[in-house]
Amino acid sequence: MAKNTTKKYGNPHPDLREYVEMRLPEWMHFSKDGPGISVVTRRYPAGDEVIHEHDFFELVLVRSGVGLHVTEEGEYPLRPRDIFLIKPGFAHGYREMKRLEIVNILYIPERLNFEMFDLSDNVGFHALFGAAEEIPEDYRFRNNLTLTPEQMTLAEGILHDLEQEQYWTRPGWIFSMHVNFMRLVLLLSRAVTETGRANEPLNRIGSVLQFIAAHEDRPLQPGEVAEQCNLSLRTLERLFSATLQMSPAAYLVDRKLKRAAELLSGHSELNITQIALTTGFSDGNYFSKLFSRKYGVSPREYRRRFSSCSE
Repeated sequence: MAKNTTKKYGNPHPDLREYVEMRLPEWMHFSKDGPGISVVTRRYPAGDEVIHEHDFFELVLVRSGVGLHVTEEGEYPLRPRDIFLIKPGFAHGYREMKRLEIVNILYIPERLNFEMFDLSDNVGFHALFGAAEEIPEDYRFRNNLTLTPEQMTLAEGILHDLEQEQYWTRPGWIFSMHVNFMRLVLLLSRAVTETGRANEPLNRIGSVLQFIAAHEDRPLQPGEVAEQCNLSLRTLERLFSATLQMSPAAYLVDRKLKRAAELLSGHSELNITQIALTTGFSDGNYFSKLFSRKYGVSPREYRRRFSSCSE
């Protein structure tokens, strides 16, 4: 690296974006007519890697060796069988690598179009993939998934199939890439659930967020969420404080406001009072106050700016 970016493990890297030396665009790894998945194996005998970011999701599996994962949130040790997810636009890199070998499974969700069936009910899927947008990166990296040797063997079999299809590009290879990626997602989703206490924090928050998402059509209270998720209210509060840095009540209000914003921009048949009631606010003035605080404009102005609806 051109500059010293060394930070103590776990401490934030607030200035890491200053060291970004490249942004990897989609076209570098994805052809226009190919699958929305690309598999890249990287080997680092020693040394550091430049800080970079990319325009796609990157699922990283550590095959062997050690090193440090450098991120905007801090630095985290890399161990064999670790797996973690990097989102688009997130600056990161690696340093102090010793015989490190990783597999990058790159993907673009918009090009996959998977039918989720009952996988959408899987706690592990929400913890690793679905809830990743809400759980802070530092918490996810500190509680990342480490596969068991048996799970790693299964993952290697799927990765072999992905790499072979990508290399030979035989007729049907795009279909096969998508099918095998779905197999990998299923394996990892189950692994999060099955690896016990090591991933209990992600399991718990994944389960809670899954329950809330499934019942956003009605107002929820923290007590009900705790009861339905078999947690005490105090445990629920500690879980939200540790993972999302907010209380359950604040999270539920934030969800309701996001839902209100969606309705304001996309449902002309509902007036602002109806939207407030639909999203669980019995007091229209209180709803407007909270909405303005979050979005910087009133509900009426938000509707005027982001849709053709009018009162």
